[in-house]
Amino acid sequence: MPTPRHASHAAIDPVETVTPPFFAAPCLMVPKRRWVHTEPSGSCCISLFYADFPFNARFPVIVFQDAVQDGIGKGGGMEKQVVRLTVDLVVNDGQLEAFKSIAQTMTSVSQAEPGTLGYEWFSSADGKHFRLVETYVDSSALEAHFMGPAVRQWVPKLVEVSKPAAFEIYGDPGPKVTEMTRGFGAVVFQYWIGIGR
Repeated sequence: MPTPRHASHAAIDPVETVTPPFFAAPCLMVPKRRWVHTEPSGSCCISLFYADFPFNARFPVIVFQDAVQDGIGKGGGMEKQVVRLTVDLVVNDGQLEAFKSIAQTMTSVSQAEPGTLGYEWFSSADGKHFRLVETYVDSSALEAHFMGPAVRQWVPKLVEVSKPAAFEIYGDPGPKVTEMTRGFGAVVFQYWIGIGR
């Protein structure tokens, strides 16, 4: 394979060929990347990771793959990427007002965080199903949020009055947040390609 165009490319471990089992224990592997020379446009970053649900069920391991061309995403793409989260919650019977109060407090706390770009709640028509959409400057800002009071102090109170139904992360959350969210069944989608403004 030709020498990588950038010195940083050479430090990336090569991709290992892995055939995931149909049934898998709870795990989330950090992506391994390989830079592949592509004439005439330069090189391409190929990334693979494997994610599984944190419970034993008849689901195949989810495999996501991303490829980012040189130059795409400069200034907000692959080098410093926004991270987004969506969390679906079902409110326990008789706990709607308590849920709303906790959610409002979490929003106020998150508003004070400089790396939090968005923290928005959406409600179903019957007020029983809520979706929280979070946006962070990068994985460092996401980690700061997870280490702050919104998560440390208020998430335990939130799960007393509601049940998480789905949890998805878009972008690289970093190893610490990956570990912290594993117990909530978070599914991580690595960035592939797109436009961000």
